[in-house]
Amino acid sequence: MTTKPNILFVAHNSVLSSSFGGVEAYINTLSKYLKSEYDVYWYVPYIGDDGVGVQLIGPDTKSVKTILLKIPFENWQLSNPEREGAFQKALQDLDIGLVHFHHLAGHPPSLVRIAKEFGARTVFTFHDYFSLCHVSNLINFEGKYCHPDNIPLSSCDTCLNKKYSILPGSQLIRREYWDSLFKYLDGLIFNTQGGFDLVSKIYPEVATHPNVAILPVAIEEVVRPKLPPKTSDELRVAILGNLNHHKGADVIIEAIEQLAKENISFHFFGEIDSVYKEKLALSKNSQIFRYGKYPPGNLPEELFSCDISLHVSICPETYGLTLSEAWGAGLVPIVSDIGALGERVISGKNGIKVPVNSGKDLSEAILKVSSNKSLISQLTASISALPIEGIAQHYRRISALYIKLIFNKSGENKHQYMEISQSDRPILIEWATFNFIRTHNSGLKQKMLFLIKRCLVFFVKN
Repeated sequence: MTTKPNILFVAHNSVLSSSFGGVEAYINTLSKYLKSEYDVYWYVPYIGDDGVGVQLIGPDTKSVKTILLKIPFENWQLSNPEREGAFQKALQDLDIGLVHFHHLAGHPPSLVRIAKEFGARTVFTFHDYFSLCHVSNLINFEGKYCHPDNIPLSSCDTCLNKKYSILPGSQLIRREYWDSLFKYLDGLIFNTQGGFDLVSKIYPEVATHPNVAILPVAIEEVVRPKLPPKTSDELRVAILGNLNHHKGADVIIEAIEQLAKENISFHFFGEIDSVYKEKLALSKNSQIFRYGKYPPGNLPEELFSCDISLHVSICPETYGLTLSEAWGAGLVPIVSDIGALGERVISGKNGIKVPVNSGKDLSEAILKVSSNKSLISQLTASISALPIEGIAQHYRRISALYIKLIFNKSGENKHQYMEISQSDRPILIEWATFNFIRTHNSGLKQKMLFLIKRCLVFFVKN
């Protein structure tokens, strides 16, 4: 019997957690499709009553090994010797042939180098923009999209210092470090062309990488239940997925308030941040219904009785799985014209686009649909005629990439891998990028800050 290759998914969370999102749902589905050819393990951060560390989840997603570590980890760190050691041991114990990095929040990005030095093939999927900034959704301290490709690093320093007390100069160090890591990756996967365009403007190693794939994320086929014909003229609006500030919660609530007297109801499917739960509870609109989270791949039956869906993030998404779910459920999406949402929707053909961060434009678009029900029928027919790649086809594309990397050594990355000596890391990378000194001794604090800043200046100049 042939032994299946072992591959490791590195992620920031799993579907075993109560707070999982779209990325975890996607890689959980992908794991199921890959299991006939590979044994897929997950490697995720762990925070529990018994301490902090990482969890190693087995191919059946039931066997879970918790590895407790002594030193807590923060996302501003670029390396962490203790976690690097735990990761290397996991690679050795499981004889991992390929590591697919889906998300590095909760992990030091230096794990990429560890995987490559171990001898594993390496792939990285850009599920969000954590590679560009500590703030992965690119929302600045003013609560707005920062446009990282159009601002100087000094603006990043101001934002990160105000939000997290991160020292000036740290974004430059982080960007240079991440750019060097892309040399260690055998393959890069983006969900859309726009995602690649944004990241490649900032990282030269991404722009010139020899093995970049544009590979849309897929969901399992949606089976629509048979429902009785509608007997009401009410427009039913669905809001899918987690609702928070960067997902456009303020825009949606503004529109809900403006439409309080219309024959329009709003149906929330997903987790809602507490601040927005309170706002919805105090709303003057009585046509608000909440159904809570739904399991990955199991859309609630109530969703299928809706007419349209809202996807109005105020920052660029890298794909938008809830948009795919809405299409699968036969809904007409209204999306903000930014990022992957703006790329995937062609206004008037497979949905409607509205300007970013405008409750007025959103409410007008909803009213337009409400007053012209034939528009829903027209767009629904157009959406049904569009080809949509299913998870089985997506799995075959991913598997083909794995086979190429694992078994075809001629596909070796042409970059020369950068060596980082152990002695270079602890002071300049491991902790000097964060103003973590919390002491009442102001003299000691100022001296330490001076030394750290001198280190940063030396690192940048050299």
